[in-house]
Amino acid sequence: MRAILPAVYDHGVVETVRHACGDAQAGLLTLPAYHHTVAEIVMAGADRRPVDLCVRNKDNDFPKGRLCLPEPPECGYDAEGRQAAKALEEHLERKFSLDQNQAHGLERAVDSFLITHFAGRSERDVRHSDAERQLLAAREIARQARTGRTHYLILRSPEEAGDAARLREVARILRARYPGLMCIELSTKFDHRLKEYDRFRPFLDLLPKR
Repeated sequence: MRAILPAVYDHGVVETVRHACGDAQAGLLTLPAYHHTVAEIVMAGADRRPVDLCVRNKDNDFPKGRLCLPEPPECGYDAEGRQAAKALEEHLERKFSLDQNQAHGLERAVDSFLITHFAGRSERDVRHSDAERQLLAAREIARQARTGRTHYLILRSPEEAGDAARLREVARILRARYPGLMCIELSTKFDHRLKEYDRFRPFLDLLPKR
């Protein structure tokens, strides 16, 4: 089932995402998907891999994919990793505005998390400069993307046009800095939510639950 789901999703959407994954200039890509679970199905299709989802917390939980950053706590974060992941989560959960300072804060939080997670946290690792570790993180993210494991960020676009433009610019900068990274935005339309519930809710019962 995990291998079949990506193959039955809308081929046009999957092909669009696959093309965008190879184009760092694509910046922020909006998916016609409401739930994190469906975003993972699309990304799995683009990568040509099985779906890889986190464990559900409850019956109706649509879990996120394990390659959706920041990854789940069970991935083995140390104290520094947990702090970087928490800081990134706080920025990603902002809903209503994104002024210039917040945009810079989001960019720094992503950098900090990616450097911590992909460039190592040992005493020897941290002797390198942030710029050097940034290059290492970019190399590792790109390597995994080439082997069919594209890590992705789900960003929420603010309602105000200027704030939304700032978010798109942050996505463009991050994708240029980390070419293997994907930045996506989910739909907020209720009809997408309803259609996905009807189509994918039965699948949730096949997934493990805490």
